[in-house]
Amino acid sequence: MDYTSQDIMLMALQSATQIKICTAGSETDCVVSRKQTFPIQMLRQGKTVSHDDAAKCNQACVDQVWIGNADRVANNLWNRDDCADGRYTGALDGSANFYWACRNSNGLHLSVNDGGFSGWTWQGGRGDDGIEVFIDAVPIGDMLAHHSNLGSLSKLTVKIDLPKMDTMS
Repeated sequence: MDYTSQDIMLMALQSATQIKICTAGSETDCVVSRKQTFPIQMLRQGKTVSHDDAAKCNQACVDQVWIGNADRVANNLWNRDDCADGRYTGALDGSANFYWACRNSNGLHLSVNDGGFSGWTWQGGRGDDGIEVFIDAVPIGDMLAHHSNLGSLSKLTVKIDLPKMDTMS
């Protein structure tokens, strides 16, 4: 990642309002959380952004929270509530997935761990889809340099780099 987990949580807390997840290099193969919905709230706490705390986000929930590529919104984001192993805290340090479409074999799974699975589709996926994650935030360096006047800073899209899956030959 370009930023530490603490930096990301601080940027999310101080200025970010939404999360954008895209196929690397694409402007159209993306999903974006609606402003101030639970994904950014969970990121502020370092938690998995696919669940509202530990609560599921079924298709009705996804339709209320996420916009963007219609196929991705319809198929890749929902999850179920029978994932009771508690892997929701630690999404930025690798002890939990950043995004976990639990019990959705066609769902998005993102890990911040080197060699971790990051792909739009769990079942049959290789986990190396080249996923990029962004937040609309004031970059941490700008925030610290101008801490006395945050209101004058412009928000930028800050990219959170996820490591690519190690490929074994």
